[in-house]
Amino acid sequence: TVLSSGATNKADDMKASFSNYGQYSVHVYAPGVSIYVPYPGGYARIDGTSFSSPMVAGLAGLVKTKFPSMTNDDIRNRILLTSNNIDYANPQFAGKLGAGRINAFQAVDPDFPVLKVVELDIDDSGGNSVVNPGEIVNFGVWVKSYYTDISGAGATISESDDYVTLNTATAPINGLLSGDSVRLSFQFETTAGIPDGHEIKFVLTTVAGAYTVKDYFSVTAYGDFLTHDTGVLQTSITTQGNIGYTGFGGGQSAGTGFVYNGQDYLYEAGIMIGTGLGTISDCIRGTNPAEQDDDFRTAKGEILSIYSPGNRTFQQGAVRLVDSSALSPIGLSIRQESFADTLTGFKDFIIFKYTITNLRSTSISNLHVGMFADWNINSGNKDFASYDSVNIMGVVKNLPTGGSRIVAVKLLSQNSSVSYRTINNSIELADGFNILEKWNFLTGGIQTTELGGKDVSVLISEGPFQVMPDSAITVGFALIAAQSDANLLISAQNAQLFWDDVISDIDKTNKPHNANDFQLSQNYPNPFNPATTIEF
Repeated sequence: TVLSSGATNKADDMKASFSNYGQYSVHVYAPGVSIYVPYPGGYARIDGTSFSSPMVAGLAGLVKTKFPSMTNDDIRNRILLTSNNIDYANPQFAGKLGAGRINAFQAVDPDFPVLKVVELDIDDSGGNSVVNPGEIVNFGVWVKSYYTDISGAGATISESDDYVTLNTATAPINGLLSGDSVRLSFQFETTAGIPDGHEIKFVLTTVAGAYTVKDYFSVTAYGDFLTHDTGVLQTSITTQGNIGYTGFGGGQSAGTGFVYNGQDYLYEAGIMIGTGLGTISDCIRGTNPAEQDDDFRTAKGEILSIYSPGNRTFQQGAVRLVDSSALSPIGLSIRQESFADTLTGFKDFIIFKYTITNLRSTSISNLHVGMFADWNINSGNKDFASYDSVNIMGVVKNLPTGGSRIVAVKLLSQNSSVSYRTINNSIELADGFNILEKWNFLTGGIQTTELGGKDVSVLISEGPFQVMPDSAITVGFALIAAQSDANLLISAQNAQLFWDDVISDIDKTNKPHNANDFQLSQNYPNPFNPATTIEF
């Protein structure tokens, strides 16, 4: 568990001129300007993030002392959730200063109400769960209470947007137990001239007794895609289940693609779910290779969203889909959650978690869930694909061995039998991707594992599952990018560890883990003696 820290001026919360910043690269800030410290011959005032970092570490120690049962992740989250937003003092860096400046008093106060926006839903006058020009939008803000019970509180939203008018801006919180969530109802109206893709930024202020808590969220007009960004890796999530683009890449649709170190490697990606030849729901190309199947819709009242910081990773996305537009709907609710972080070792992958619920009154049998990705690594689409049976992932790279441009789709959940297929696009998909091919590739076990110098796609899946009415299964995948085989292996292992320990809902008790490696690094830039010896 890591918290990155930046430096502020202790008097006014302004970001220090020398300190780093970024939408996702710095988690919290602490004073680091003119800090009074021991110095050869006496004391001096010195600047540096090396003084901010110990304050954050010290606060972690205080939180652990005050709440000894907290895990490392709990401590990290409490520090993040109790920090004070400092955008007001740094308008030119608004939205790029993490959770803000740490607040030690709030972090150790057991009565401090830690409230976080965890989900949004929309009921707009257009009926499509999308914010459009000139319409009234009733929307729900779901807030969750962490660590404390809350009663008799009131919430208010505010904004400073020329394209929005708030009609209902207050909502009561009559009672909320620790760990529970409540829906707060608000209403706003957009102007006729609101631009496509315009981000409406809201502030949620909650007053509970003597405490005032603020959280920040946004809604995007015409929002059919949003983009994750780890600093080195960017990809979009959509309202139809596609990943990277709302359709095909190559300028044919909206979205970022799957961009790693400035290069886009993706043509098409998305989820595929089926129970038989007549019941496959997906969002990728169909019998016509130039058109995608369009089986998923955003569930009524739901909204595509990305939160930063999230409660498990620094950036989390969410959308709830239903397969109501399929020719033969299976009858599913699919909650897609996406997780992206900026920490070294974790910023080269994005995790997708699918919680799939049976909406029918009868059980669903023989359910298979897969992830399809059509990768374009080399010019001319002459790529090299293989299957890693140890790490359960399909790998595509620019060279048959080694390689400096590598992507992979990894199955994380591993709750049922695995199927995998490397697909030769020019032969197998040139005339479209028909139902028989989709079902055979989705359910046929380990099939074609290697192709060289071809235009390739990969499909990895697991199943069969049986899902009872109102019950759910969970399936997870990681989309990974790397510059070497060694880096790919590290990211694959970290993604699996992250899934097992942080994201999935499996039992984590009595599960030992070994460190991947041990490293000793120089204690730069502030050695505390002319000569320092470190042993381990």
